[in-house]
Amino acid sequence: MTKLLTTNSKIDKTLKLYPNYEASILQLLPGKSVCNNPFYKNCISDCLSFKGMAKVYPETVIGGRKKRLELLLSDTPSFMVKIKKEILNQIKRSLKKGYECCVRLNGFSDIDWTESKYFINGLDHVGTYNAVIFNYFYEVQFWDYTKNLERLKNNVYKNYHLTYSFIEATASQPSNIKESLEALRLGFNVAVIVKEKESWEVQLLKDKAQYRINGDESDFRFKDEFQNNSLVLLKEKV
Repeated sequence: MTKLLTTNSKIDKTLKLYPNYEASILQLLPGKSVCNNPFYKNCISDCLSFKGMAKVYPETVIGGRKKRLELLLSDTPSFMVKIKKEILNQIKRSLKKGYECCVRLNGFSDIDWTESKYFINGLDHVGTYNAVIFNYFYEVQFWDYTKNLERLKNNVYKNYHLTYSFIEATASQPSNIKESLEALRLGFNVAVIVKEKESWEVQLLKDKAQYRINGDESDFRFKDEFQNNSLVLLKEKV
């Protein structure tokens, strides 16, 4: 069976900066069923899931992401049992090395992991049965990007770090500039893809943000020096 939690070049690069971490990422094939935000149509055609190594080895890379997605959609309980086992194994490896453990669950998706169908079967650290994954694995640092502003605003989990993502407009869909500005106003960080030709919306975000962060140096957004009202700048990938 396909392994759920893997790594990628960005994670590997990040671990060179933070060698005392054991990190993994869940990379699903993106689609409407797992991209739970109003701006799905904007980013699916330009998603990173179809770039990089996916272009070089489409059968292996995209095929693996498709298999993980199919398992999630066809048998969610079995998927959650498997991901529970893999995170437990990662925690064991971390403890053996004396490392911190961190997991990114939305590599190319935007799933709300607090929905009941994604609950972890078992008692968490406070005795709750069938718990939200962030409560069950309270010792793990989780992090993600999202284009769902409400989920960002309603995140109450101290071990789950979320960064909002700005997405450009397309011919059929407006951008999320309004939501991105709101995220900055509320004190969250916003990730922006830097392109050769900068739009007026990106310039507006730069004007409104207090700090700028080089997001290409590391994927650990929870380790960024500035955690409030900042832009995370990412180079466009091909």
